Amino acid sequence: MSFSFDRKYLVSLLISLLLFAVLASLAVRSVNEMHENVHEVDRAYRVQATRAALLEVLLDLEAGQRGYLITRDPAYLQPYERALPRLEPALDELEALTGSTEDLKALRRLAAIKQQHSARVVALAASDPEAARALIMGGAGKQSMDGMRATLDRMAQAERSEIARQSTEAEESMLANRNASLLVLAAWAGSLIVIYLLMRRELAVRRRLAQAERMAVARLESRVEERTQALQETSLQLQVSEAQLRGIFDSAHEAILTVNEQQTVVMANLAAAQVFGLPLEQLVGSPLDAYIPPGYRAAHRDDVNHFRRTASGPRVMGRRAQVTAVRADGSEFPVEAAISYLHVDGQHLHTVVLRDVTEQLRAHRALQDSELRLRTLLDMLPEAVFVNAGNKVSYANRAAQRLFGLPRSELLSRSPLQLFHPDSQALVRRRIEQVMRDKAIMPLAELQIVDAGGAARTVESTATLIEQDGQESIVVVLRDVSELRLTQAALAASNADLQRLLKSQGEVQEEERKRIARELHDDLQQTLAAIKMDVMAAAAAPNASASAQTLLANAHALADGAIVSTRRIINDLRPQMLDDLGLLAALQALAGGFSQRTGMACVVVADELGSEAEDLASPLATCLYRVAQESLNNVAKHARASRVVIELQAADGHIVLRVQDDGHGIRPADLGKSGSFGLLGMQERTRAVGGTLTVQELPGGGTLVEATAPLGGVAAPPGDVAAPPARD
Repeated sequence: MSFSFDRKYLVSLLISLLLFAVLASLAVRSVNEMHENVHEVDRAYRVQATRAALLEVLLDLEAGQRGYLITRDPAYLQPYERALPRLEPALDELEALTGSTEDLKALRRLAAIKQQHSARVVALAASDPEAARALIMGGAGKQSMDGMRATLDRMAQAERSEIARQSTEAEESMLANRNASLLVLAAWAGSLIVIYLLMRRELAVRRRLAQAERMAVARLESRVEERTQALQETSLQLQVSEAQLRGIFDSAHEAILTVNEQQTVVMANLAAAQVFGLPLEQLVGSPLDAYIPPGYRAAHRDDVNHFRRTASGPRVMGRRAQVTAVRADGSEFPVEAAISYLHVDGQHLHTVVLRDVTEQLRAHRALQDSELRLRTLLDMLPEAVFVNAGNKVSYANRAAQRLFGLPRSELLSRSPLQLFHPDSQALVRRRIEQVMRDKAIMPLAELQIVDAGGAARTVESTATLIEQDGQESIVVVLRDVSELRLTQAALAASNADLQRLLKSQGEVQEEERKRIARELHDDLQQTLAAIKMDVMAAAAAPNASASAQTLLANAHALADGAIVSTRRIINDLRPQMLDDLGLLAALQALAGGFSQRTGMACVVVADELGSEAEDLASPLATCLYRVAQESLNNVAKHARASRVVIELQAADGHIVLRVQDDGHGIRPADLGKSGSFGLLGMQERTRAVGGTLTVQELPGGGTLVEATAPLGGVAAPPGDVAAPPARD
């Protein structure tokens, strides 16, 4: 096909403009990548400055607390107080620049630990400098500071690695863009040169034609020669066209055979030689029957003859049909065949196009086997599964049939919304719209379905979107949780009854202790006091002998000991001081007795106890006293501590009791161990007044028991679970 001068010029110009557009797009891409690199470098510098600011804040915290601890001068707290409000904004700015990474989360945790540690040191420095120094020497602050430095260094290293990677990628990208630009520029220059040459050539041709027309008469012989030359060029073009056709024929991926009326192969391509397994020169000239199974040869000849007789011109025999062919080694294989008829130079030629479909059939069978295995697997699942295709149930496994009480035939004829309870249909519609829009797996949701008998059942449902044969469908998985919800409700009711029973038992036990303590105080202690007075009167009688006075002195000492023992028993059962003077006085007396018995230092701190906590309700005061009493017993038996601090605070309508020792700390294996009835009782007492109990090991060593309860003493809701007891 020849093009005019205008068309050649237009095509060349379009190619040139296309190359120019590609060159411009490469330049724009390079500029954009350069801007992105500048932005990343700027972000890296800001991240570096933010890390430096964060480290400066942490150093101010450390310097402020240590300066105040050493000098006790409040002026040294100024760096600490300035650093506190800057810590969280610095972390937020760092998160805005780097994102919420694991290192940043770890940095936040370490910063919180450091802040709490510094606040505790500053608080103790004013009241107990030795305890503050001991807290610093415990190493918790240094560990958190070292952890934060290590985390910041790790983040800096990761940032440097990322910047180096991005720089390398930017350099490689700029180099690739430069090379591509040079190539496109060269192609563009070449296209301009081609345009110039085409124009020059066409102008020269036109000049020659004009000159030939003027000299037409005078040069008749030259015209004959030119015509002969034109015929030669036409013959050459025909040969070139035949060569091109042969190239296309041989490059086809499908086998092509052309046979004559005698069913002899007169032409074949390389693909046909490969399919039948013999050289091309042997294939051409061989009979077509050699490649047709013996049982099909007669029928094939009849079909071809009928096709030729009914064909009025070139035509295709029909759509591809699957038949069987034979290779040179005798092996049969399936093929798809299409035949066409053409009459050329008095010859009847048939061209057959063959495609080997062995792999296609194997893949089809594998797909069918896979679908069968998938359906078998879905039918074995205990969860109900159905497919929503076009708002119709297109598949339902056996579990779905059992769940809805319907056979598969009835399920396949229904809309999915008909399977759900009216109260759940609005949510089902929203979930269908969301899964079609977001194309993501839907989270579990609790829905109501209606079975064949009209009964409502509770299910947990999830759904995901799949594509099958070009159509989007929704796979829905349902799990029947009706029995589980009934069991959970029964368990919650049983747990609530048990909590009420335990609370009632504790109140009865406490009242019984109070009654026994009162009787011991009012009866036995008074009796012992009367005996002591009688013994003293008998010893003072003038007629008492020396041996009698000795016996009376011994009786007097025994009475004193019995009074002291009775007072201790009364205090253990129910300290009178708790009812007469309140919780704080009772805790101070408990701490004094503990120090006297064990030799451990025990102090009570209640500096921040508000006026609302001075007159606690009796159940709440009793609960906190028993928690402190049991905690001190645990410290004496397990902690091997040298100091115990009992702290009582009230704020925001709650009262908090903390018992902290400096012993070896609680072991993880002790958490929730069986037989920890002491701390189990502490937990239940705290729960009964609406509070929570936590037991944890401190980073620097020791154990912290913390009980928090509302000042109003509101009971906890049924099923409320506090922290597990740690040890007896």
